[in-house]
Amino acid sequence: MTKQEIFKAAHKLAKTFEGNYSACFALALRTVYAEAKTSRKEIVALKSWFVKKHEMSYALSVADFDILKETEKAYYLNVTSDFGTFAMWAPKSVCLTHAEYCSEEDAKVSRYESAIAFAKENGIKGIRAGLKMKTILAKIEAAGLKFVA
Repeated sequence: MTKQEIFKAAHKLAKTFEGNYSACFALALRTVYAEAKTSRKEIVALKSWFVKKHEMSYALSVADFDILKETEKAYYLNVTSDFGTFAMWAPKSVCLTHAEYCSEEDAKVSRYESAIAFAKENGIKGIRAGLKMKTILAKIEAAGLKFVA
């Protein structure tokens, strides 16, 4: 939350209180600021395509992230891993929270399972759980079929 958003929310909250407005505004400002401070976004991972492009890709894939600064479009992250600590800018669009990371992984698993089911329904030989997605798709194409998730 920016300072402008914090103050607007505090004014809105202060108007619902009764009594001296400056005292109500001070209370509302403390409340909104404390809420904004605790509701800070926690970055769990970065999108895989962004990690693969970076020179420290393995360190990024096993790292912990702390937000040092925030702009409208990016985070300045402190990246801590077993390989050391460094700081970097990352666009907000590639930063994943825990919920976003879990939903992305669930989508990958769902696509994988549906590809296996599609291949087995069409009688493609050699399909089993544990194959790489690339291999499954190659076998589907070799059979003359097209898989659309």
